[in-house]
Amino acid sequence: MIPVLLLLLFGYILSLPDCPQKCLCTPSLMDCRCASLYEVPHGIAQKTETLILNDNHLTLISPGVFQHLLNLTFLGLANNKLSLQNDSFDNISKSILSLDLSGNNFTDLPSNLFRNTKKLVWLNLAENRLGLLDSTIFISLEKLTYLDLSNNRLKMLASMFVGLSQLDTLMLAGNHLLTIPEGVFDPIRNLKILVLSHNEISHLPEGLFDNLKSLNDLLLDYNNFTEISHAIFTTLDNLEHFSISKNRIQNIPPLLFAGRFTLRKLDLSSNLLSEMPSDFASGLERLEVLNLSANCIGNVPKNLFINNTKLEFLHLDKNCLHTPPIFSGLQNLIELTLCCNGIKILPKTFTDNMANLELLDLSMNNIREIEDDAFKMNHNITKGSLLQGAEDLQLSLTSTGVVGALYLVGLSSVPEPIPVFLTVHNAAEVITYGFQKFVQKEFLLPPPRGNSSSRGLWQGFKGPWVVAAGGALGPLNHPRSPTTASPGLRRQGSRDRAPATTTAPGPLNLHPSPAAATPGLRQQGSGSNLKGRGFQPLLGAAGPLNCTWGSRSTPVRRTGAYRLTFTSA
Repeated sequence: MIPVLLLLLFGYILSLPDCPQKCLCTPSLMDCRCASLYEVPHGIAQKTETLILNDNHLTLISPGVFQHLLNLTFLGLANNKLSLQNDSFDNISKSILSLDLSGNNFTDLPSNLFRNTKKLVWLNLAENRLGLLDSTIFISLEKLTYLDLSNNRLKMLASMFVGLSQLDTLMLAGNHLLTIPEGVFDPIRNLKILVLSHNEISHLPEGLFDNLKSLNDLLLDYNNFTEISHAIFTTLDNLEHFSISKNRIQNIPPLLFAGRFTLRKLDLSSNLLSEMPSDFASGLERLEVLNLSANCIGNVPKNLFINNTKLEFLHLDKNCLHTPPIFSGLQNLIELTLCCNGIKILPKTFTDNMANLELLDLSMNNIREIEDDAFKMNHNITKGSLLQGAEDLQLSLTSTGVVGALYLVGLSSVPEPIPVFLTVHNAAEVITYGFQKFVQKEFLLPPPRGNSSSRGLWQGFKGPWVVAAGGALGPLNHPRSPTTASPGLRRQGSRDRAPATTTAPGPLNLHPSPAAATPGLRQQGSGSNLKGRGFQPLLGAAGPLNCTWGSRSTPVRRTGAYRLTFTSA
């Protein structure tokens, strides 16, 4: 029934009179995007409310071409080559509400272009080459709420916002602004969103935002700021989102955000911050998102976030941290990113009370020690560096021994199937509770030093589980080696220092612990699919399961790894 209705609708659309070729027409809409038009089509239906002529070759608006469109509310003329006159839109001045003039390479606009379009509420002038606008060009647009002047060539802002008493969104990103004149924003008292990103601003005059008491979002990214002044926030009592990333800020003044009780999202990423004042988060009780990534922060004061109980997203990646901060008070945290630091130790209090954590990223660190209970997070974590970016974590873990136990608790809600790569050296214990809902698991087991074993590797498996595939992955070739790696080997970049070789480690023997009583693993078939890979499937019952690499008569070379794939029985 539905296909029939679609065919009838399609036929009805095509049957409408005077619909130009390559256009889509309904009684109230004509969409002629990318129709290779060189002039506005004639015979547009009188009841048309939406006319889209974007992405054509229009150069002018002929006099009277819109005079019969008494119901037109939206006119799209983006990405053409227009030249406009003062009276270009006079015929639709009583009905037009939204006008898109972006991407026309305008260098200037007639000073009286909008004198009669007094009902206009939405105006897009982005992606042009406007360098200077007449100070009275918008004076008649008393109902305008949205103005986009982004990606032009504005170097200064004259008093061009006079008359825009209802404006709530002003987009000025991607221009060449060096400074903002004091008082230029005074006429737009109802402004809620101000975007000044991607300019060349290094300083803002004191009192610039004094009349913007309704401002919710202030974006200053990609400028030349070297400091943040208290004066910015003096009267911004309703500010919810402040972003000043990609600048050159080196210090945060004391009590900068004191009293900013409304702030919910704060972005200071990609600056030159090296330390955080102890009162940095004071007064930010409603903060939900904090981005401090890509700075030079080497230390975070103890209990810095103790009062930020509403914080849900915290980004500290790409800094210089060697020890994770104390995250007291972050019981509502959902996402924590700490990748690309110099973290060496994960303390046992690392994730205390993070009952709602869903994503944890610790990849690209130098983790050498994980204290007991460091990952004892009894919650439904769905993503983490032990799953996402685990390859990077395993390289760090295998550089030296890992002492203690690594808990992966409550991971049963991870979307399935998903590979899990764990590497263990020096008899470190890995306890893997909560995998019972997985369909498939993969474990990458590099050989330890000498003839040692990894005990308790799969303790807590709720099986039975079946070894579906396994065996040596072959030599870990040096990146410059011409030797082709064995199938399934994941090259790990320049951090692999193992020499080129064709000798795979082995054999790998799996056998149950003497203390085991309940069958947890069983051999699948005869194991013939594993022959010739240096893998001996000596699988019996239960976990904890011990891995023994090689034998006394067969020394193990640290040149390869084993991958085992388990599926639920």
